[in-house]
Amino acid sequence: MKNNIEGGKPEKKLSPEEKEIARSLENFPFLLKKDKVFLVLVWRGLKTASSVSILSDAPASAVDDLRKIAEKAGLFFKFDREIMEDSRGLTKGKVCFVANNQKDLDLISKLWFGDHDNDPAVYKEIGRMSGFSQTAIDVYEKISEAGILKLPKKEKYKALQKYVLSYGEKKNYLLCTNEVEVIPFSVLFYMPREHYAKEMGVPRKWAKEVKSVVPRLYEQFTGPFVRSVVASGELK
Repeated sequence: MKNNIEGGKPEKKLSPEEKEIARSLENFPFLLKKDKVFLVLVWRGLKTASSVSILSDAPASAVDDLRKIAEKAGLFFKFDREIMEDSRGLTKGKVCFVANNQKDLDLISKLWFGDHDNDPAVYKEIGRMSGFSQTAIDVYEKISEAGILKLPKKEKYKALQKYVLSYGEKKNYLLCTNEVEVIPFSVLFYMPREHYAKEMGVPRKWAKEVKSVVPRLYEQFTGPFVRSVVASGELK
């Protein structure tokens, strides 16, 4: 199967210290693969801050272990709270914040449990720190102001189609461009319908960096999806 991630290389040349950091992020056992990917993207500067959730069955030492890994990577770290159920894209467990600067660490920990759907002060800053494009942040504002996020699930899905690409549209576009491995990255944010081809640059950059720096994690994150697409016969 051909891989068509623009400019992608099997592995980026890292210093011995960077390789050690990459391995430590890759091997930490108490995060979902998605959260590990977010940690890597903060480390590599494609996000400035992110939340992650240490799994609920992790030992008590896991928070300090992740703190040491993050700080060795030059990141700022904060344990915030434990949640008893999945919330805001986080699985139940111990919620931690990581950032590449103190200001954004303080900001994300202040805003994360705020009103993402209706408060511009929350969703604009979370969007910026998450590495979303300004146009993606702007379209989220339009969706919020239109009251779409308050609609029942079926009505919301239909109303969103005016503003953003559906999962199926992202998938079909990236299958046509032979970029199946970018699809799992593309579903991590609302992608504006207008200028969507340019918007695809964000998940492409994320995929390229993760593949270059932590190829094993990249395969773990994208592999199950790619194999399911191959098995379905959708990949020509």
